Amino acid sequence: MQRLGLRLTETLAKQIRRSFHFSPELQCLRQVRTSPSSGVLPLDAVPARPNAVWSAPVGTLQSLQRCACQGRTHTRSLSVVSTSAAGSTAVAAAPRDPYEVLGVPRNATLAEIKKAYYRLAKEHHPDSGGDKSKFAEINAAYELLSDEKKRKQYDRYGFREDGEGASASGFEYAPGSGAEDILRQFREFFGSMADETASGAGPMGSGFGFFARGADVEVPLVLSFMEAARGTEKTVQVSAAVECRACRGTGSSGGRTEWSPCAQCGGTGQESYQRGFFAFQSTCRRCGGSGRRLRNPCSTCTGSGVTPGLRRVAVRVPAGVDSGYSLRVSGKGEAAPHGGTPGDLYVRIQVEDDPYFHREGPHLHVVAPISFADAALGGAVRVRTLDGEAEVKIPPGTQPDDVRVMRAKGLPRPGIGTAERGNQYVHFRLRVPTSLTSRERELIEELRQIEQQRRGNRPSEAAYDSDANEEAGSKNFFRRLKSLFATGGA
Repeated sequence: MQRLGLRLTETLAKQIRRSFHFSPELQCLRQVRTSPSSGVLPLDAVPARPNAVWSAPVGTLQSLQRCACQGRTHTRSLSVVSTSAAGSTAVAAAPRDPYEVLGVPRNATLAEIKKAYYRLAKEHHPDSGGDKSKFAEINAAYELLSDEKKRKQYDRYGFREDGEGASASGFEYAPGSGAEDILRQFREFFGSMADETASGAGPMGSGFGFFARGADVEVPLVLSFMEAARGTEKTVQVSAAVECRACRGTGSSGGRTEWSPCAQCGGTGQESYQRGFFAFQSTCRRCGGSGRRLRNPCSTCTGSGVTPGLRRVAVRVPAGVDSGYSLRVSGKGEAAPHGGTPGDLYVRIQVEDDPYFHREGPHLHVVAPISFADAALGGAVRVRTLDGEAEVKIPPGTQPDDVRVMRAKGLPRPGIGTAERGNQYVHFRLRVPTSLTSRERELIEELRQIEQQRRGNRPSEAAYDSDANEEAGSKNFFRRLKSLFATGGA
């Protein structure tokens, strides 16, 4: 069976080579190769000529995908428009590249695509004297590139027959045709392309893409530290497609939605094809798989039911959020065409730094300056917390950068509420006075003499001995020094 599949692949390549007359414009077709390992035909080499029509035997054009010609990659796609009795299919050039329509590079971000769309939509809107066909082309390009799935499909496969981003082959297999069995035999040759085709994957999926979901929208929101710590409510401005006011989102002029069966597919949403002894189906290129067409499309939105717009959305921010958090507001993204389900709004949080509190997850860190008298004898210091000021005990003999823990005084954990909070860590920092009174200087000189006597004139970094009398004298000195600092000196 593998040998049969390989022979069919090679035969298909030969049909393509016989189908075109080689000319300077078609030289890249000579680069066509088949891969024995994968069987995928890397073709898509039909040159771009405005309004050109080309012919080829039935069954050859659906596999045109990629062609490497002198280091260039061609992504031209074709649309089948008719079939002759002689067994050839006429093809016309596909719609314009949506990137070209919007004037953005292929690696453009969603924000850049939206910016280009709103500028062009405003410039070419029919109400402002713009060209309706150009406006419709801009809307179609934006609808494709703003949908991540459709954009990936287009970047990989180009346009399909109905003008949307293509699925792997551009058509679905008809139920009961036996094509699924053939696909299982050839899966090792055609890989994911066959899987996508058999499952009906692609931008239209099962044929109901006409009522697609609106695109999601992301906006930034900057919060102060205390707003993020305690929670708040904010209003953000969203630039996205909104329901058309002229038709109230119906897409029909006069506000009344009137449908008629699609003449192309007879209302089924699918077009049938015969490929020898195989029967195939594809999504109708005229109605997009819905099986019906609007009789009286709205002139403002060209029948889509949406227009570019701005709106304000209230957002509740829970306590404890941090930079990088994303809040989802359901149904507040872009409006969907023809009253479909709107997308979601994602609010990306950015929290400003605080000069006093340092955050580490749900925990807070603060610095508490203390005097060397308090560090030696013990005492207390007041610090700020999220709940107000609080007093922290200083143990006797506290060393610089010692830490005290205040349990459950940190930040709430988002989504859990205030029941579970982090801790607040108090870092003691020794404060050395820079200007001394005469009495302070006298006491410090006395302290130095006591220390020198304890060390026996050894270097200052040497360890103190533990003589009880010397220790008692040192404590008495620190008490006098602390009392002096408390009264402001002599």
